[in-house]
Amino acid sequence: MNDIKYHKQKISQITYLLFLIIMSSAKAFGLDRSDKVFLAVTITGMLFAVTSIVTNEYSMREVIFFGLLACFLVVLFYTNRQLSPILLFLVLGGAKYKNKDTIFKALWYSWLIGFASNILLSVLGIIPTYSRYDTDHGGIMRYALGYKSDNMLHFVLFLVVTMWGYTCKKKKVWMFLVWAGINNIFFWLTNCRGGFLSTYLSLLVWFVLPFIERRKVLAEIYDRLMKVLAVIPLTLSILMLLFVDMSKDFWILMNSIFTSRVAVAERLVINYNPKLLGQNLDLVRWTVDNAYIHILYQYGIIYFVLFFSLYVWLFLQKSNDFMKEKTIALMIMYIGLIEQFVQNPFMNYTLIMIAVMMWKKDTIAKVIERVLVKFR
Repeated sequence: MNDIKYHKQKISQITYLLFLIIMSSAKAFGLDRSDKVFLAVTITGMLFAVTSIVTNEYSMREVIFFGLLACFLVVLFYTNRQLSPILLFLVLGGAKYKNKDTIFKALWYSWLIGFASNILLSVLGIIPTYSRYDTDHGGIMRYALGYKSDNMLHFVLFLVVTMWGYTCKKKKVWMFLVWAGINNIFFWLTNCRGGFLSTYLSLLVWFVLPFIERRKVLAEIYDRLMKVLAVIPLTLSILMLLFVDMSKDFWILMNSIFTSRVAVAERLVINYNPKLLGQNLDLVRWTVDNAYIHILYQYGIIYFVLFFSLYVWLFLQKSNDFMKEKTIALMIMYIGLIEQFVQNPFMNYTLIMIAVMMWKKDTIAKVIERVLVKFR
């Protein structure tokens, strides 16, 4: 009996890792819904995830809770035709009994190999190389190599650098200099200000963070500061939805800074309302780059609250717990102001971190108990 249990746990761990590796590698390589192979990759990854969940051990309450959550997500998929909530459900459900360090070593190699492969194959001419002439910024060429968007190329660099900072235990000065040099080269190619500054911010944070961690007072101050800063991206997004007015000079300036994103938000407010279970809007999917507005309008109010409750849990943890995880989450939250990918667990890997940590701290079991007891 113990042998069967042991082998089932091994199968669950291996298939969960394969699920994360396959999906993360696909995103790191730049695959998206427009690629035919991406559908096959997604189906394969989801099959591994289901295998991991089926071979894992859950209490009856956990089975009931996740069953109800799955029913909700099926309804949500019917209204918006988006897989991200279902993928996040599979990440969350399969994370029980999983080792965080093992997972993130695998993710680091997946991101690095996927990113390097895309660049190498595009330079060799094996896969298409993308570029565009940007008339909005003085008529410049912006190169994306094997990615379909120059912004995406630079933000993938940011994600790779951030994952390196998280997993690398002994960081040398020369490593920071190499990454800084790569960042400068990529900025010359992409002219992506957001990705360029975000990557430098990530390097600065990983350079300074060890100094903060070694000093208790600084660590406590830093933790309190992160809690305050974590509120700002969502607050700014909501304020924009409530008060945006493109006839005012302030909003015209903001629209210029955020490359027409504010004007799109105004059109959204005028023409649509957020719904409980979301809606399938092309305007949101392809034009509104603000991740928080995207989640609210595309996935609905209920999912919006559930999604951000994960971040609330993370930032309420003690100052000496998960400082690195909070730091990564904070950086990605600010990128959510200008990029949609925050809602995807295989681009925003802090969602995977949170899932593993919530199971480890027994938070999910406690939440399930409260919910089921309350509605008994």
